[in-house]
Amino acid sequence: MNAGGSNISIDDFNTNWDFDRGPHDFVGGITIGAGFNTDLPIGYRPVPAGTPQWGKAWKAATKKYYQAAMNVGSSGSVMANRYNYFDLDPTYRNAFGQPLMRMTFDYQENEHKQGRYAAEMVNTIARSMKPTILNEASARTDPWSVVPYQSTHNTGAPSWARTRATAR
Repeated sequence: MNAGGSNISIDDFNTNWDFDRGPHDFVGGITIGAGFNTDLPIGYRPVPAGTPQWGKAWKAATKKYYQAAMNVGSSGSVMANRYNYFDLDPTYRNAFGQPLMRMTFDYQENEHKQGRYAAEMVNTIARSMKPTILNEASARTDPWSVVPYQSTHNTGAPSWARTRATAR
């Protein structure tokens, strides 16, 4: 149905020195990616919000939107700072009695500013496509969690904002 090569990545807000971060008051950069999902048919259901999770209406929505939806998302850098660090856990130990490594990590105000800018850019791009349905992106404001899967490398790539645009 699709190939990964149909996706696009916009790097203009990341390593491009022409991008002036000063007016946005953050350090680092973001990338924006857009395209269709390449998941297997059983694992990809780009149905609009409010669609029942099963049954006749779900099947109809799956059929209608399967090849007519795309994601626009962003990832941003996390700069080193004194609040994010590794140390040896004073409580937990491995099978050999050695202390386990503990990670202390959360987003700081720089990342929140970056996230607000990323959401603004993602929504601008998505709106410019004039979709029939748009789930607007918002900046992440909750504390970082290790629990949900996310494109994170804890030294520089949290998923900040994601939206889905759908055509008829």
